[in-house]
Parts: sequence; C-alpha cells; structure tokens
Amino acid sequence: MFKGKKVLSVTPARGGSKGVIKKNLRKVGDLTLTGRVAKLVSGLEFLDYCLLSSDDPDMQAEARRYGLGAPFSRPQTLSGDRVAAIDVWAHAWQQAEELTGQTFDIGIYIEPTCPLRRREHIEATLSKLVEEDWTAVWTLNEIDPRHHPFKKMRLDEEGHAFPYDDRGREIIARQQLETLYERNGVCYAATRQTVLEKHSLEGDRLGGLILDEPFVSIDSELDVDLAEFFLQRAIKLGLMQE
Repeated sequence: MFKGKKVLSVTPARGGSKGVIKKNLRKVGDLTLTGRVAKLVSGLEFLDYCLLSSDDPDMQAEARRYGLGAPFSRPQTLSGDRVAAIDVWAHAWQQAEELTGQTFDIGIYIEPTCPLRRREHIEATLSKLVEEDWTAVWTLNEIDPRHHPFKKMRLDEEGHAFPYDDRGREIIARQQLETLYERNGVCYAATRQTVLEKHSLEGDRLGGLILDEPFVSIDSELDVDLAEFFLQRAIKLGLMQE
C-alpha cells in the first residue's frame, strides 16, 4: 500500500509497432524495454499488484522473466495502434480486480518506452496524487522555447509559409513566451473513480508533476540511440544501475 491506498500497476506492451519493430523487446543497456520496466515495478514494495497487458507471448515471457505477471492476453480489439490508452488501462484494471478479488484505490500506468524512469519518479507521482487530492497526475517536462508552438510554421498547398499561431508574429524574445510543458511518459497515476467510473485519464482535477531531467519516449531508432546515451550518462552519475 501507498499512504493507506491500495495500488495497482499496469504496464501496456502490445506486440505490433511500426517505428521500431518489436519495440518493447529492444534493448537499452543490458535490458529490453519490457524487462527493464518489469524489473523496476516488481521490486516496488508499495505496489499491491502489478501486471503486464499484452497480446504478444514474447512480451509476456519477457515480463515474467523479471518478475512481472501477465495473467491474461489482451484481446485483439485492444491491440491496434489506434486503441486509446484509457481503454487498455480500464480493461486491465477490471481484469486485475476480477483475478484478485480486490478493489484498488489508485493505479499507475507505466509504459516500457520510457526506460530512464526510476523508483523516485513513481513515488513522487503517487505522493502528489494522494497528498494533493488530484484525480490524476501526469509527469511533465518543460518544453524548450525553441519548440514553442508560437515558433512553429505551417505551409499551404502552394508552399507559402505561415506562423502556426498568428500570436507568434508578436514574439521578439523568448522571454515573452509562456512556459509550456509536455508529457514525458514516465508515469501516469489516477484514482479508481477516474479510470473505471469516468473512463478518463484525467478526471476533474489533473495535476502535473514537473521533472527536471532529460527523458526519452522511444518511438524511433534515433530515440533508441538517445535513450542509450542518457542511460549511460545516468549510470555514470550514479542515478541508475545497469
């Protein structure tokens, strides 16, 4: 339990992927993405039940190898690349409660594609959810001002370039830009009511936990290389172990 709340951990890992084939079985460091997340969550004593939701026997075997259960095969209706995360999470939550006969107060959704997460990131997300009474909490990183929407352009059919947002025409210095954030995929946390009753990733009060370090959410071969670089950097700094 975590601060008196019973916690469910769900890790989604479908077999199909387009940018990186069998992405969740790719290695970063000495571990596959699935193996790394399985090793992490299975060792967290404050999680009451942890499972992998997958349609792929290879993913399931890899998770079990590192102590993460895969008690069911995800149905094909929830295995395509256009399936919403909330549908996968809610299905796994319902399955977990049926299998265990327990009711979980809060849950986390831990994707394999962010291999740089650590125990303290998950703890901080859960602490924010429980202590500040949010319906859900997402981990975020501040966006580099160079990637601000006001600096983006679009093209019409003839190739003419226009600001994506006309307000960008008024920006002279980056200090004028509002600070914005993006999801980094480290951790999603939510209450049971949010996921099962409202079928939502957000609920009525979504909180953001800002993490001030680099993360990579793997979706391409370049991302794999970047994640490897940052992992080795974190190991040298003593933040992670291989």
